[in-house]
Amino acid sequence: VSKEFKELVKEGDYVLCRTTAPLVKHCLDFLKKDIKAVVRGKDIGIQLVDLINQVSNSDCDILDFIEKIQEYKNDILSRLLEMNKEYEAEIFSDKVEAILAIGESCKTRDDICTKINNIFKDDVEGIVFCTVHKSKGLETNRVFIIHPELMPHKSAKLDWQIEQERNLINVANTRAKCELYTVK
Repeated sequence: VSKEFKELVKEGDYVLCRTTAPLVKHCLDFLKKDIKAVVRGKDIGIQLVDLINQVSNSDCDILDFIEKIQEYKNDILSRLLEMNKEYEAEIFSDKVEAILAIGESCKTRDDICTKINNIFKDDVEGIVFCTVHKSKGLETNRVFIIHPELMPHKSAKLDWQIEQERNLINVANTRAKCELYTVK
């Protein structure tokens, strides 16, 4: 994602992406610079914490946790792929990548959970990072779509999945009242 994007985006703007992990990474970049930013979707945060609890139910240092979640990811992905569930595998992988991105600046498993609860909100304040799914029904003056190459998602193979992906592209392209930017 271009340097220009990071200079252009400001409070009140929405940053949309097909998947969660890229949003988390960029949100963290802005938070490190003390720029108010959130990832919209408290329910996504709850799902991530639930996933963390499935992997490890007690606090441990970050290296132990990363090892556990990587093993868990490999196990779940191999099962999903054996069942030809590529779409579900991509969704699961995205969640783990979001957790790992947050974990980069944490010392323990519990630190990750705390950070998730602080980042994932339904409040629309600061720069709002949002999956295209979560942006339905929202509008703002300026919208940035990051990683447009993820739409349509490569794992969408069935007719209904491809149709849903087309609908998502339409949703993403209609959230801006004034200015729409596609960031490559």
